[in-house]
Amino acid sequence: MKTLSRVVDWLSFPYGVFLLVKDPDVSTKAKLKASVIMAVLFFYILDPVDLIPDIIPMIGWLEDFFAIPIAMVVMVKVVPEINVPEVIKKARSDVKRVVLWTLLAVASMTLLSLITMGVTIYLIVRYWT
Repeated sequence: MKTLSRVVDWLSFPYGVFLLVKDPDVSTKAKLKASVIMAVLFFYILDPVDLIPDIIPMIGWLEDFFAIPIAMVVMVKVVPEINVPEVIKKARSDVKRVVLWTLLAVASMTLLSLITMGVTIYLIVRYWT
């Protein structure tokens, strides 16, 4: 469950910024700043050129892993009129629900696939041998 909690925390920040951008009470200037920070974060994560190359085991991956917490700190400093931790807390419950439903769907589909493969193998062995 510790890993699930980390995944939820990691995904809560981008979703929280999305909720922030949709909120009509937030000023357009703050929304623009938050959107630019998120765009830079996503381009940095997707860009193959990193400050520390991913070829270096663990250190290169950790640098990408810490990009979201660093972006959160930058957003708290750059957009002080928004209570970012409160937005993230609100987003965390929604993300947790989505992650749990996704895991349930993946487990169900995996189980269904294994049952289908088992029945197929049984029918092949039973009727073709």
